[in-house]
Amino acid sequence: MKTGNSVKSFSKSYNEATYLYIAYSPRSHLFKLGITKELSQRLNNLNIHKPDGSSDWRYVGYVYLGKKITGVVETQLGTSLKKYNVHRCFHAKRGYCRELYSCELSIIIEYLNYRLLPEEKKILQKKIDKVTLDRRWSVWFSREFYNPIEEDNWNIKKGKYNPNNQTAELLPPKRNDLTPFAEMLQEKYGVRIP
Repeated sequence: MKTGNSVKSFSKSYNEATYLYIAYSPRSHLFKLGITKELSQRLNNLNIHKPDGSSDWRYVGYVYLGKKITGVVETQLGTSLKKYNVHRCFHAKRGYCRELYSCELSIIIEYLNYRLLPEEKKILQKKIDKVTLDRRWSVWFSREFYNPIEEDNWNIKKGKYNPNNQTAELLPPKRNDLTPFAEMLQEKYGVRIP
């Protein structure tokens, strides 16, 4: 569960982010979509936190969209790509990464292009073309992508576990001796009362 401070922090970064990025890990063979206001710092943090145990994340492309709209575009894109979505543990911090996708880059670009202005599409495509011309990237991208299944999208609040068989129990067990209001918080919002 997010505490008051982490919700404020998330809301602030969501509204202040100016770049939408697409990153790729050859080791995991997954794409990561995200938003940030500091591109170099974000890539560094991504490699430090190691989603799916990978520290080889590289930008495939990124585009400046501006404050407030960037978060909205990321959310809409995530909804459109839901069937390709996989969740993986961070290996250097608690929690899991939910913005990972197992699909062709062309699928991500197709859904993203519906949400970009013509000049933003050109800028993004130019960056992607520069990266994908590298022979190593074309070899990595040519590998077949894994088709996500339900177990790939686990949720700690619902008691599911991650595909690496690591327990993700960050919340105390549910209680049965609570007031109706506390039960509602527990059921609807995943709040656990110790």
